[in-house]
Amino acid sequence: MKKKKILIIVFLIFIIIIIFLLCAQIRLKGKTVITLNYDEVYEEPGYSSLFKVKVTNNIKNNKVGKYKVTYKNILFKKIRTVEIVDEVKPVITLIDDNVTILLNEEYKEPGYKAQDEYDGDITDKVEIISGLKNNQVGTYKITYKVTDSSKNTTKI
Repeated sequence: MKKKKILIIVFLIFIIIIIFLLCAQIRLKGKTVITLNYDEVYEEPGYSSLFKVKVTNNIKNNKVGKYKVTYKNILFKKIRTVEIVDEVKPVITLIDDNVTILLNEEYKEPGYKAQDEYDGDITDKVEIISGLKNNQVGTYKITYKVTDSSKNTTKI
């Protein structure tokens, strides 16, 4: 009979520990990985736990990168990843998009500008692809291509 009482007490303690551990868990609401554009504001989706949770993050909404939001209580720790990205393509502006030259005349680039919302002025990164043959009459296309630091590419 005494062994039975001890066994019941041990079993009850075990059940209490299991319930305690279940209650102490941290449950994240929403996704565990969140992707935002660099100018979007991070809004905490929330969490639940019966115990006090300390939340820390180092998110910089204006800087592309991966950031961690950490949730900790007395027993558990959870992490949410927030990735700040730049998905906006740069813009190339041509000073003159229709140029006429005479046969055998040297082509003079009228100019262009490349601007990116995140990187700013990236004119120096523009690649010019030309099949121009100034010794043959014809219409030629010159392609301007630029890629920003987030690998967004524009061609015109």
